Amino acid sequence: MENGKAALLSGVVRCPKCQAVVTQRWSKKKAAGERYRIYTCSGGRCITCPADPLDSFVVRKVIDRAEEWNAAPATDAVRRGA
Repeated sequence: MENGKAALLSGVVRCPKCQAVVTQRWSKKKAAGERYRIYTCSGGRCITCPADPLDSFVVRKVIDRAEEWNAAPATDAVRRGA
């Protein structure tokens, strides 16, 4: 972790090409000296993806799902505590 950014999906996601674990790294410096977090395949760097937009997408999906669960009427099993 660098700059206080945790890797939400690092070690959780697998590369669709080689099945190696996807880890967080940092991009190469741009002309302005800026770097950004990326997720990349630990096996052979088959894939690379900017981390911040992907993390934001996943968090939004989790929040949306939680809101759906909260809005859904309770089933009999949930009411009984089963």
